[in-house]
Amino acid sequence: MSTVSISPVALTFNNAASEVSPIRLMLSQRESISVQLRAGHDLVRVVSGCAWISHEGKDFVLKAGEQEQLYRGRFDTLITALGKRTLVVELLPAVTA
Repeated sequence: MSTVSISPVALTFNNAASEVSPIRLMLSQRESISVQLRAGHDLVRVVSGCAWISHEGKDFVLKAGEQEQLYRGRFDTLITALGKRTLVVELLPAVTA
């Protein structure tokens, strides 16, 4: 299993459209990445494949089309690709009303 760690990631803002570009991660079978979420909440969305996510002592699985809002905790979030398909995950800041 390969593991890569990334720190808080800068998002690109499109000022004209007031949109945020997602950070897109691609992982092969059984690859993992450790992500430190930004302050507040982040939305983790699975575009394709299946992800096993370990966040603040809880483990859960997300499949293509599913998403979960996560908060920045004490520990990094671990995302692992499950199955044979390439996992494509997007990280976005959660929309707050």
